[in-house]
Amino acid sequence: MKHVLLVENAWVAGLCVAASLLAQLFVFSPAALPVLPAGLGIALGIAVARGPRVAMGVLIGALAGSAIVASNQPQGASGRGLPAALLFGAAIAVASVVCGALLRSRGPASRLLFHVRGVIALTLVGGVLYPTLLTAVLAAESSIGGLGLSLLPASLTSFWIAASGAAMVVAPLVLAAPQLRGAPRRPWEMAACATTLVAACVWAFGPSGPSWLGHAPVHVLVPVLLWAAIRFGTRGTVVAVAAMAVAALATTALRLEPDAGDAAMRRLHLAIVVLSGAFLLLAATLHEREEARKAIERERAELEGRVADRSAALEAERTLSERVIEATGVMLFVLDRQGRIVRVNEASTSLTGYAEEDLLGRPYASLRPDRESGASAARFAKLLRGERASAGDAHLLRKDGSWLEASFSSAPVRGADGSVGGVLITAIDVTARNDTRRRLEEAVSILRTTLDATADGILVVDRERRIVAWNRRFLELWGIGSELLEDRDDESAIASIVGRVKHRSDFMERVRWLERHIDAESDEEIELDDGRIFERYSRPHLLAGEVVGRVSSFRDITSRRRAEQERDRLLVEEGEARRAAEAAYAQVRDAIRFRDEFLASASQAMVPPIDAMEGVLARIERLAPEESAAKVLPLMDQALLQLAQVHGVVDELLRLPEETQPVH
Repeated sequence: MKHVLLVENAWVAGLCVAASLLAQLFVFSPAALPVLPAGLGIALGIAVARGPRVAMGVLIGALAGSAIVASNQPQGASGRGLPAALLFGAAIAVASVVCGALLRSRGPASRLLFHVRGVIALTLVGGVLYPTLLTAVLAAESSIGGLGLSLLPASLTSFWIAASGAAMVVAPLVLAAPQLRGAPRRPWEMAACATTLVAACVWAFGPSGPSWLGHAPVHVLVPVLLWAAIRFGTRGTVVAVAAMAVAALATTALRLEPDAGDAAMRRLHLAIVVLSGAFLLLAATLHEREEARKAIERERAELEGRVADRSAALEAERTLSERVIEATGVMLFVLDRQGRIVRVNEASTSLTGYAEEDLLGRPYASLRPDRESGASAARFAKLLRGERASAGDAHLLRKDGSWLEASFSSAPVRGADGSVGGVLITAIDVTARNDTRRRLEEAVSILRTTLDATADGILVVDRERRIVAWNRRFLELWGIGSELLEDRDDESAIASIVGRVKHRSDFMERVRWLERHIDAESDEEIELDDGRIFERYSRPHLLAGEVVGRVSSFRDITSRRRAEQERDRLLVEEGEARRAAEAAYAQVRDAIRFRDEFLASASQAMVPPIDAMEGVLARIERLAPEESAAKVLPLMDQALLQLAQVHGVVDELLRLPEETQPVH
């Protein structure tokens, strides 16, 4: 960036130096000042176009140009006037930057020549203030011999006019230079205009021209400059003025003697300044006029386009309105001030069953039942007085004699003057809706009755924790009034029942968890301080597959829990009794086994002696004499009887273990 700025300032300085060298080719006496100090105009133009960023380049170029002017003085004066010339160059740079800043404050430099105010500012600042500042500095230096010569007032005037001409000719050319790039419009016409202008200058200011009559015949150039201003605008005018100045000054300088023609050159410079300012102003005026015309044309085109668009939109809206009126399911009746129907739509005919010609001209009151005619007439009268629209429910007579339930809205129809010219009635067939509403009300009533009849307490809340519904059993279980729930605030309801809960922190933690997990189901028991136990079952409330709230049911399971506890107690006691019985049974079984073993062993031990006794007794019976038989036999019979009894007892004992086996 610094390199670019350095190159730009160097280019500006070189351009100013080159202009100063070129201007020194044409000087006039007695002060040896340039005919048209182009360097001054270039310095001002660049300061306006580029701003303070090129101040250094302008300063260097002005210093170098002043040095060239000092070196062009008479022999022996250049050495004495060089410091003052450099000081004058610094003054040129300062004046250029200051005047450039003033002109830049009027707006963008690229648009300065295209507006009347910009051209006036350029004329005042560049054509008056700028040369005045430089002439004042030059006069001050001349008064102290700064340039090695004493300038006469006429010479200062000549310099002022020449500097003004440079500002009004060269500075605009610098400002317009970026916009002169590319091929010009109508190049052949532009070439013809330039040729004509140069030829007019050569003829007017040449040796055989009328300038020898003692005045500058600039009026000859006016038609050509008008041609350039009208046909080519500001750009063409800038080029034409520059070409005119160069041609006129060059032609005049070539034919004048070095020591003569000072007054003629002043008049020519002054004429160039006046022509430049006048035609730049004319070109700016024409440009603004053309811009205004184009702006008006654009606005007119835009306005016409908007009007056309609005007209098309209105027509489309009208067409759409007609289609909507005809296609909508809303009945439309337009009544005149006498209450006669003057317009209907398709819905009016299809829903009532009448043809359009049957309805047009018919009193609207004939479609209403007698019980509603009074209220209908009163509303109609209010609407004719301009009162606000009204709405309500009504019945309309169908052609088949049945009644159509309708929801209507009526409003006055006003004309362009604001007066009420009729009434517009729109009605919607709500027969099916009312039937549906009645069925819904019946279903809601059944649902409400069912909820109130259930043993569970029901509470429904939405996602914003507003209470949606509840039943009477919920109020009974928690012992709260319905006015608490009518506020629809779930937090208030929770605050009123949490004091009855035994484990409050667990209860609130569960409530908050369910609020965070809206799609979760929950089934838990809640113990109350009074000993009751509630079972709460909570699940999300779904609508079209989306969670819209939560439904919670509460059931008093205190009796069931107590019955279950009593059952558990009895089961425990029964188990203990069973275990005790089983232990006693085991002891009895062991005793029986011991008895059986004892009896079995005893029986086995008694059988052999008994058998032996039986054998002995039998033997005695055989061996006993006859005479003792009468005595012995009774004893033996008695012994055998007792032995049989003993044997029977033994047999009984032997059978006893089999009969007394424990049953499992």
